[in-house]
Amino acid sequence: MAAPRRAATSTAGGGGKRLSPWLAPTPGKRWTELFFLLYSPSWILWCLCILVPFKIYEHLGKWGYLSLGLIAAPPCVLLPMLLQPAAEREKPWSQRYWVKANAWIAVFSFIGNYFWTHYFYRVLGASYTFPAHRLNQASKAGLGRTEGFGADSVPITLYFMTHAYFCLYHALSNLLIRRIRHATAAYGTAAQVG
Repeated sequence: MAAPRRAATSTAGGGGKRLSPWLAPTPGKRWTELFFLLYSPSWILWCLCILVPFKIYEHLGKWGYLSLGLIAAPPCVLLPMLLQPAAEREKPWSQRYWVKANAWIAVFSFIGNYFWTHYFYRVLGASYTFPAHRLNQASKAGLGRTEGFGADSVPITLYFMTHAYFCLYHALSNLLIRRIRHATAAYGTAAQVG
């Protein structure tokens, strides 16, 4: 039986200061995750504390719903571009963590919304009934349903909203995985997650 491993002690910038077991040891990743965590409450509060309780959604229409997505998602890309730490600015665009995270989230959320929603419609029997611009109409998806507001098609605003909430999920899951790995490090690789 292998001897238990000691927990890794990450230090910020080599100064001997121990980082939290929740935070990423690399500055770019740590900054991006904290940015996603700090930005997310702004659009969540807007949607859940203003839009829903005051029933603003009843008066939005197609362009109003599209504007919701355009308010939530672009700041996940535009604000890091403006606020990124100096260490990230020195790297090529393709090496900046916030760029890679946003690219992955954009691809994953597009694929999920465009190709995998048939489970949402078929298994759960659900549909979106609000007026909206849509990308994958039922006729394109081959699902054979075209009643209502374009049943079996995902409103474009939800592609943007998905990007915003996947940024939050990305940050939360990274924090939790890192914390679990740190907590189980003393028990060796058999107890490690991933």
